Amino acid sequence: MKRFSNTQARALIKRELGISAAALEKTPGMNGNPHYPWYSMESGKLFIEIYTSEYLDGKMIALHLGFNDGLGDVSRYFYADTLEEAPEYTEVRRWED
Repeated sequence: MKRFSNTQARALIKRELGISAAALEKTPGMNGNPHYPWYSMESGKLFIEIYTSEYLDGKMIALHLGFNDGLGDVSRYFYADTLEEAPEYTEVRRWED
């Protein structure tokens, strides 16, 4: 896969979350390497980041969901070449009061 574009990021958010990603934009300060773009947006109480990472299995797309109510976050990963989910990499964190 070539560089992960804003259009592809918006389509993945729409596919996985069922919400519009029209507000998605490049995250200032996180886009130093053009081969690993980083995008973010807010939707209600949800902070969404989508970015490219390198893992043992190759290049991956991370969809990070942070809950602004302070309950935790979820990171889901997708293979960059097919955009198939890689559930073995999913991370869920909850914070205690």
